[in-house]
Amino acid sequence: MKKRLFVIMLGIVGICSAQTNTISLSECYQKALDVHPRQAETASRQQISALNRNNLNARWLPTLEINAKASYISDVVSFDETLGQLPLPTALPEMPHEHYAATLDVKQVIYDGGSIRQGKALEAATLASDLAALETDVYRIIEQINQVYFGLLALQQQSAIIQLFQENLAEQRIVLEAGIKNGIMLPGTLDALDAELLKIDQKLAELSISEKYSRTVLATLIGIPVDDADFLLPEIAINFSAPIDRPENHLFEAKAAQLQASRKALFSQRLPTAYAFGSVGYGQPPGNNLFASDFESYYSVGAGIRWNIFDWNITRRTREAVQFQQDIVSTRERDFNRTISIALQKQEAEIEKLEGMLQRDIKIIQLRERITRSTASQLHNGSINSTEYVRVLNDEKEAGLTRELHKIQLTQAKINYLTISGQIKN
Repeated sequence: MKKRLFVIMLGIVGICSAQTNTISLSECYQKALDVHPRQAETASRQQISALNRNNLNARWLPTLEINAKASYISDVVSFDETLGQLPLPTALPEMPHEHYAATLDVKQVIYDGGSIRQGKALEAATLASDLAALETDVYRIIEQINQVYFGLLALQQQSAIIQLFQENLAEQRIVLEAGIKNGIMLPGTLDALDAELLKIDQKLAELSISEKYSRTVLATLIGIPVDDADFLLPEIAINFSAPIDRPENHLFEAKAAQLQASRKALFSQRLPTAYAFGSVGYGQPPGNNLFASDFESYYSVGAGIRWNIFDWNITRRTREAVQFQQDIVSTRERDFNRTISIALQKQEAEIEKLEGMLQRDIKIIQLRERITRSTASQLHNGSINSTEYVRVLNDEKEAGLTRELHKIQLTQAKINYLTISGQIKN
């Protein structure tokens, strides 16, 4: 299950750097899988299933029982009273009141109506359902990593944009201070600027705390520290026409197969069973030799058929209950696919929106570059000061940083689409 679930070959070119302080999204997936606490359940559930199958196989083996019995019967046949008037040559023996017996009984199933075979089929279907449920639970780790990983990339980009804005305000503050010293501006003009700078410091502090917390969460999920790690932005190939193939779909299929196997197992339990038996005993009187007065050994062998021809409709009602469970599974599967389809439509619209924003970002950057070149010429001609040029240059840098932020958001939207559709596990 491990390889099938998280080997990320979907076109995510997880460009892994040789440096130890970089980590890719695919590496986070794999490391999270390796340390996931529920992975150990796979082996445990397989062992449980193997034990159950061994128990089913053991039902073909003969059963051995040792029985011992001692009894006293108050009334027995008296031949003297019954046949005493007949002219018999010898006296008839008396039947004993005490009976003693110890036996070794053997019973071997010959035909069980397919109960053991259907039981093993049901056990296999149950194991498949359990493993599918486990796969579904483990799959949720992808969504957690996506949220934290791209959250960290976005936080870093937001910090870079705000720091650029901070630098711009700091440059403006220097100009205002110079104007106050020269008596051109009043001292109070700095208050609003200082308040804005404090708000920026506060925002940067919040982002720093959020980044630290997110790194701690990611480290917990993947089992290694990422305090100084750089995160790589993967390149995504996406196929919008690919069918939905989430672990939940496999779980629904496994549940349906399990219920179908349960129905067959119920049917086999209504069929007759045939068996052979044998018994070796030692007692007084031995076996059916009621006139023997000594302890002796004896044996008996035979065969039998057992068939419960009427069970008060218990099996029929149980099969009806299984059918209702199958209907519930089918309903839930249709509802799940409907929900996933809506989520994919929403994510596809998000991807289209971000791709349009990136196209507009390119035009904005081109305009900003032209404005910067024009402002540089004005600076060289002395028509503007350096502060105005720095502000225009920062606007160009901000446009570039904003485009990088939109690239992160677009990549996250694509990863979310692949995760929702289930393509991420291929």
